[in-house]
Amino acid sequence: MHVTESCDEDAPHVLTHVLTSMAPGPDDAAIEPIHQALADNELLPAEHLVDASYPDAGSLVTIQVQDMDLVEPVLTNQHWQQRAQEGFDIANIHVDGEANVATCPQGQTSRTWSATHDTRGNAIINIRFDRPACAACANRSQGMQSETGPREVTARPKAQHQALHAARKRQHTSEFKAAYAARAGIEGTLSEGVRISDLRRSRYWGQAKTHLQHTSSLPQPSIFAALVRGSAIHHVRGRGHLPLSSSWLRLPKQAGLILGRLHLLE
Repeated sequence: MHVTESCDEDAPHVLTHVLTSMAPGPDDAAIEPIHQALADNELLPAEHLVDASYPDAGSLVTIQVQDMDLVEPVLTNQHWQQRAQEGFDIANIHVDGEANVATCPQGQTSRTWSATHDTRGNAIINIRFDRPACAACANRSQGMQSETGPREVTARPKAQHQALHAARKRQHTSEFKAAYAARAGIEGTLSEGVRISDLRRSRYWGQAKTHLQHTSSLPQPSIFAALVRGSAIHHVRGRGHLPLSSSWLRLPKQAGLILGRLHLLE
């Protein structure tokens, strides 16, 4: 289940879209249909805050074309050089997508440039440097762990490579952390749905009926907040969220279905 909720500071928070997908499918495959559905209803946001499992290099480029900012923590560089904080990884290699050539920190240019795809069908580029040049390099151990083979790296196409590098750099800034903090609201909405309506368990067979359960059981945040304010739970000033107290959790789970019916009548 993929839930989209507005998070404007000066407006009520409302659910704008709910997508039910097959469980084995990757989250990043849901980005395009979510954005298409939001665009069809003229609800496409200027900024979209998503979980780390959604973005990939391809979606980062697509978002730029749509003039929308995808605020997300991307997967960090997993090369051994980055983990050891030493040596030369892909970030230290100049990749020229126009000339189809890469240049290592020692000034050596690549010998082969092969455009292909990875196991998931994503476009990648396999780059290999000259074996004799790598064998004679005084900094060989900083670039590879092989004792005999040439340096080989895998890169994304130019636009994806640049977008991924920029996203990795941005996610360490204070501005990114401040903007991404607003995404905590949707986690609260999902938690409410799980506790009230047991959304982790489908009551029906089939994706269509399960989707109906999802859309009818999730409470609209603004309605939920109004009901909570009318109960024994009070808003915690300055924290910006409504905690679930034991008194609310003791209410019957049918309350979630009531909220869902109100949502369908909107």
